[in-house]
This record gives sequence, structure tokens and C-alpha cells, in this order.
Amino acid sequence: MNASVKNVAEFCQMAFIVQDLQKAMLHHTEIFGAGPWHVFDRVPVRDLLYRGKPTPVNLHLAVTYVGDMQLELIQQTDDLPSVYTEVIEARGYGLHHCGVATRNFDAELARYQALGYECVSSAVTLFDTRAAYLDSGRDLPYMIELVELNTALVEAFDGMRQTSITWDGSRPVRAVDLSGWDSANGS
Repeated sequence: MNASVKNVAEFCQMAFIVQDLQKAMLHHTEIFGAGPWHVFDRVPVRDLLYRGKPTPVNLHLAVTYVGDMQLELIQQTDDLPSVYTEVIEARGYGLHHCGVATRNFDAELARYQALGYECVSSAVTLFDTRAAYLDSGRDLPYMIELVELNTALVEAFDGMRQTSITWDGSRPVRAVDLSGWDSANGS
């Protein structure tokens, strides 16, 4: 691996598209001891583009950690065109993407695009960071999600990871309160 890549980007997440979020959380908990799950219902995003066009999408996410690896389960609850329905139509439910976190978003995005990986979807997340899905299907059996790190995202991820380390098995599903998030300005 190129040493400069390792210094600016970190492989940190495996994400799966699921048909039933509740069932998928239960299976991952029973099989791997994964938990607790932090559930984001109707995930708010700004400036969502899919293949260059604005698109609404209705997502429910569940996030936990197994060791240092973040697991993300994604359930799209509509059938609108998206980076998720594209993969479901092509190969079904299962591994969708691996996440790479970086503080050098523009440089990393340019690096992936120079490798020939098209940015097929992008948005601003609820943590006011940019995210981009790159079609790496020519070389990998999944997409790459590039996520821009900022203090809010790092603190949120660290909090979820720490909760998984000290988890005693109680409250395996924890709803994340999104009521204070304003999708118009990302705060």
C-alpha cells in the first residue's frame, strides 16, 4: 500500500443493504455479539445526488461496532432510484460498500476518480460532512463510501464505539434522536 494513502484515509466500515432492519440487527447480535445498535430513522441528508440528479430517499440505518470495525445496516423504505436500489437490482441484498474516512476529502475523491471510480452519489450528512459513493465494481465486489471526517463525526463514532466496548447486552437497540437536526442547514 502507498504509505501516503494510509496517512490520509482509514478503512473503517462495512455496510450492508438489508430488507428488514430489525431482523438484520437481531441476526448480527445473535451471531457476532454485535451491539448495541444505534438506529437512525429517516436519515436526513442534504444535497443528495444520484447519478448527477437530485433525489429523495427514505433510509433507516443501524450502526454498531465489532472491535474497531463499524457495521452499518441500511434499509431503504421506498423504491426510488438510488445507490442502494441500483445494487439491489444488480445483485440483491448484502454487502453494499466499505467506508473510508478521511480529513482530506477532495484529494481522496480525486485519487479515486483518477483510478476510474465514478462518483455515483453524494450528499452532506447529518454531521455536516460530505460523503460520496464511488463505483469500484470494476475491481471490487462493493462500492466505496468516502466520508469526510470532522470533530462532530469523530465524536459520534467514538461514542458509539465506546458504547459497544462496554455494552452489557441490555438495550440492544437505541434510537438516535434526530429531532434537533435541521436538514436545511445541517445543524
